[in-house]
Amino acid sequence: MTSTPIRNALTIDVEDYFQVSAFAPHIARESWDHLPCRVERNVDLTLAMLDDHKARATYFTLGWIAERYPSLVRRIVEQGHELASHGYAHQRATHQSREEFRQDITRAKQLLEDIGGIAVKGYRPRVFPWARQPVGAGMSERSRLPLQLERISHTPRSLRHARRAALRFLSGRRQRTAGAAGDYGKPL
Repeated sequence: MTSTPIRNALTIDVEDYFQVSAFAPHIARESWDHLPCRVERNVDLTLAMLDDHKARATYFTLGWIAERYPSLVRRIVEQGHELASHGYAHQRATHQSREEFRQDITRAKQLLEDIGGIAVKGYRPRVFPWARQPVGAGMSERSRLPLQLERISHTPRSLRHARRAALRFLSGRRQRTAGAAGDYGKPL
């Protein structure tokens, strides 16, 4: 029996530890420039792992990071990965006015394209608000925005599955295919 190869999508947010949503109430944005950064080392580790497995990913990169680590952005592109935007300042879109949101994603897109030398087509918000509340820029305004925005919704179950799949990938364990029970694909 011939099985269909598994096609997976892997996305990576390029942000530093102090920029994650969980630390927002504890680490002031004004202090970011004074904190030690680990992002370059961590992204280089993911690039090496993906290269070892001949795999590619989409790197959703903060403009704030790109501005400070332009060579990191170039390495992502040079190694054949998709470069996408995670906004500039890592602010919740729902906490921005329409104009602030537009300026943030436009600034990030221009910066990433200038540094990476390629068109940036994807955008991922800091959190996934699409299913429950309007974005500052307004979903009705999508066609006027500089990036393609998609309606995204995640359930707790899909997030658990995504977390487990990422752990399986990193550990090199086999992944289950959509085929019959017990039909497993090859390790990545």
